[in-house]
Amino acid sequence: MAAAAAWATSQTYPPVVVIDRVFKASDFPNWKKPGLWLAARGDAGFINTGTGPTLIFDAVNSYTWDQGVVGRPKLWGGVLSGNGVFTRGLQNPWIEVDVRGCGLDKAAIRIEFCVVGFIINPVVSGNEGGWYQPTPQDTPARPMRGIEIDRRDVFVNGVTSQEDCGHVFILNPKIEHVSEDGIHIDHAIGTIVAYGTSEGNAGRGVRSTVNSNGTLLVALGLEVNNGDDFTLEGRDCRAIDCLSDSVARVAPGAKGCSIDGGAFKDVFTTGSQGTYLHGLIYDRFGNGGVLQIDPTTRCMSLRRRMPDDSIRWHNAPPSQTVLTVPAGAPYWWQNSTGNTMRVSILNGDQAWVGIAVGGVAQGTGQLTGTLSIEPGEALFIVGPTALGGAFAAPPSLIFRAS
Repeated sequence: MAAAAAWATSQTYPPVVVIDRVFKASDFPNWKKPGLWLAARGDAGFINTGTGPTLIFDAVNSYTWDQGVVGRPKLWGGVLSGNGVFTRGLQNPWIEVDVRGCGLDKAAIRIEFCVVGFIINPVVSGNEGGWYQPTPQDTPARPMRGIEIDRRDVFVNGVTSQEDCGHVFILNPKIEHVSEDGIHIDHAIGTIVAYGTSEGNAGRGVRSTVNSNGTLLVALGLEVNNGDDFTLEGRDCRAIDCLSDSVARVAPGAKGCSIDGGAFKDVFTTGSQGTYLHGLIYDRFGNGGVLQIDPTTRCMSLRRRMPDDSIRWHNAPPSQTVLTVPAGAPYWWQNSTGNTMRVSILNGDQAWVGIAVGGVAQGTGQLTGTLSIEPGEALFIVGPTALGGAFAAPPSLIFRAS
């Protein structure tokens, strides 16, 4: 195999290398060569008895492009081996693999600094005949993670720098029963994970870390993970039409993230900033699911499934706060939440009520009744001039989220 790789990578016009059997080795070659493709037939693949990765496309400090593997070869690695697939410095690669085992502290598929890459129908599953065991007495080679997206360290002229992944597309993954996170996205921009599943993992189904930006999860089916089904920790990350039987979380410190559609048991956004929830169902089984949101989270058209299988609609979670206006100076209240607040004014017939938009006050002419205060707007109440701005009987305000 090493000779085949050396010959293929030396060609001006690289061939398609056909993998038509199972190859067993302790040391695997680097297939780095622009335009070089591997194509597997049937149950062909590689058994790794060594300590390095099994399938390698490694440009180290440089680049390679337009290459990859099709036909989904099977990759069997032992508990001391490296990643099932290791790529670094690839542009526009295409990866189709079925990883049956790798090192216990490794990801089945590790992608470092990839630009516009495609990981298509990847399988990393303990349900496909179990994790690789050379003998029944050996420890099953259960990967730590299914897919790992991360940056690379570059060493050029004695200077170290880092390069993040950009726009990697993971289509229809089947990630099951790894020992940590199923899909782990770190130091990456614009990663898309669409359709498929990440389930039964000891950690999270999907984690998009604080170092991620613009991650997009689309129509994933997530269940039976010991951790969150997905956790969004970065900037401008989004989940659309996903299904989860446990927790969907926008983590503390996350900024500008959203969950649009889909159905979940529990949804948490506490501590995040500028989060948007729209059109989703929570408590999807009608058995006591939780919606716990940060006050700045904007909510629209949320649905909760009730125990009788009916659906109750609302925007922000129902809440009510009663405040009494101070008797003396003008009262000012800023809506710093993410949602419209309805304010009922009781005993306000002596007051002058206004709404401030952008710091500019505008009288409403409405003294007693209900006002809607949008996020960022302010409500202020001034007492009658005849009483020196004081109230004979201070009004009460009832705030309700809507």
